[in-house]
Amino acid sequence: MRTDRLTLLRTVAPTVEPVGLAEFREHSRIDPADTSSIMDAYLTAAREHCEQVTRRSFVTQTWRLRLDEFPKGDAGILLPRPRLLSVTSIIYTDGAGVDQTLSAASYSPSLDDEPAMIYPAPTILDWPATRTQRNAVAVTYVAGYGPAAADVPRPIRQAILLLASHWYENREPVLIGTINGTLPFTVDALLSPYICREVW
Repeated sequence: MRTDRLTLLRTVAPTVEPVGLAEFREHSRIDPADTSSIMDAYLTAAREHCEQVTRRSFVTQTWRLRLDEFPKGDAGILLPRPRLLSVTSIIYTDGAGVDQTLSAASYSPSLDDEPAMIYPAPTILDWPATRTQRNAVAVTYVAGYGPAAADVPRPIRQAILLLASHWYENREPVLIGTINGTLPFTVDALLSPYICREVW
């Protein structure tokens, strides 16, 4: 059975954006009386784009990683979209087809690694056996820099602000009669130090 197949799903989205509307209006010189919901849409889209580029979670959010089986022996489970803040649960389907929840004492997350890893506890020789099926293991975890916009590093927030403002000012997919500017380079330069390695 393949052990390299995994699926990743965000189950709880962040409750705030790294860049707020007030900052967006000031940067883009938008009338404070303008309450158009399109500004929220651009901020969310820019944040999701920057998260995709960096392969990170910015404001606290919850993810569920599914695997066909545990790694062999005491090898670790690699968790995409750092930073890892906490592991909510590890649930697996045992050989009898019954879902089991691993005790938190039986595994040890390495919070400082990026991406983070979860290993069996030192007293555990290896992971439990699972039923031969797809998605036999589900790891639910919380990731991000923290719950507040200010927890996100300023360069990342600046990249989101520049990108959202650019999209707000240029709402068509193609600009006629213009030449390439420096925005893509600026956004890439701001995000580059935060890009996390690909995990699959």
